[in-house]
Amino acid sequence: LCEWRHGVSSAAIALFTSFFAGSSLDDVKTTTDLLLDCLSFLYENLESSCPKKAFCSQFVVQLLATTHLPMIRGFIHVPALDTISLTCSGVKGIVGLCCAVLQHALQLIKSGEIPVSTDLGKGKACTLVRLNKASGKESTAACVFSKQNWGSATQKITIAAGRHSTLQLSNIMELARISLNGVDKKEQASDGLESGDEYDLICKSLYSYHVSH
Repeated sequence: LCEWRHGVSSAAIALFTSFFAGSSLDDVKTTTDLLLDCLSFLYENLESSCPKKAFCSQFVVQLLATTHLPMIRGFIHVPALDTISLTCSGVKGIVGLCCAVLQHALQLIKSGEIPVSTDLGKGKACTLVRLNKASGKESTAACVFSKQNWGSATQKITIAAGRHSTLQLSNIMELARISLNGVDKKEQASDGLESGDEYDLICKSLYSYHVSH
């Protein structure tokens, strides 16, 4: 469970470092302040005054699409266990986690503990450290997304997500599925006729021939 949380947290950090790549430090500070204000980063079009748009931001949708959906693809419905209902009820939990790790990532970027490259396309791997006042030594514990550091915030966001109806939560997941399908189609297109595998080209080249004629 800890590794899974860490994986989702790492994906959130990667999402934001990519988002901010190429931005000036002043722009990064201004934007992180804007996104963190009233938790605007959770809302579609940053409209934090509209409860119905909560948890519908592209940040939340993309993180769900890249971390959660690939893990539950192809699950088998067991009527006796009512797994469909279990899936729906569990949505608020993963939504809460995704929102918490996004907030965590934004705060680290705002504080400068995660450096953002001002050169577009250039990322930089880093180890998050912070001075432990008790020991006088640098430690990674305070920066890590953990139950100890972020358990309370995650729980509160999850409770807030639970205020959405089942239909609203399902719509959020549908947005994530659409986002994931878009990524899959792009990958398939780039892997298509550029592939040197003669077996991979079966039907594809034939289809292209019929379309062009």
